[in-house]
Amino acid sequence: MSEHKVLEFAGENKEQATAELVNFKARKWQEHLATNNITCFGAQIVGDELHTVLFRTVLDVNGQELPIIIFTDDSAFTVIKVLVTPGAVNDSNKIAVLESINEMNRSYKLFKYLVSEKDIELECCNLSRDDFFDPQVIHISLDIILEHLQKEYPKLMQMIWGSAGSVDQ
Repeated sequence: MSEHKVLEFAGENKEQATAELVNFKARKWQEHLATNNITCFGAQIVGDELHTVLFRTVLDVNGQELPIIIFTDDSAFTVIKVLVTPGAVNDSNKIAVLESINEMNRSYKLFKYLVSEKDIELECCNLSRDDFFDPQVIHISLDIILEHLQKEYPKLMQMIWGSAGSVDQ
């Protein structure tokens, strides 16, 4: 996979990606994807002062496609965010959801759940300065997240539907 294939566009006007718009970690992640013949990621160059590049794909979790974004930039962190349940939190289930998420967050070190508006998200933050960045750590983090969601997603959905009756869309 060439740089053109993954980093196809930059910003709103879809300019061709140039080296000055792409951060070091994005280039290393892209090399990892190409070396391992992983073709399911799209990329978006944000065009900000941190040279942010977003890598997007979906995780197939028990037949549900959960959107995932990997945020790479010039900071000391690489963030993985999964939209676990869009629109699932409402007034009738919010307390139960927050209690359940707090309990789950006590158990997991690599990632944490959070509620954003009506959505439940899973967020993983890896310390990854350029001089220590290892794309394999991101790959392993994704594997752990997928394994976790395969096991816990049905329980989470049962809790949401059981405490809510219906989910606001």
